[in-house]
Amino acid sequence: MYTDENGEKIDYGFGAVSKGTESPYQPFGAGKHRCIGEHFAYLQLGVLISTIVRAMELRIDRVPDHNYHTMIVMPKTPRLISYRRRAANQSIIRH
Repeated sequence: MYTDENGEKIDYGFGAVSKGTESPYQPFGAGKHRCIGEHFAYLQLGVLISTIVRAMELRIDRVPDHNYHTMIVMPKTPRLISYRRRAANQSIIRH
């Protein structure tokens, strides 16, 4: 990573990087060189998350404050998530 005379950060592997970001993160690429496995990866994530929600009961002690200064919104401080396997006859939706 280099800085030119105008203060612009340049990463010769990815091109110009804006001043507001420290990482040119593109998990699946862009344009005509996009990852061909992107849709499959999203499908796998959906199956994984739905399986966890269906099979586990998740609890958090309180909703944490948010940190909006990261690439994805994360809690400002670490939080513990408690989990246990759902009973076989337990419904996900409570009436």
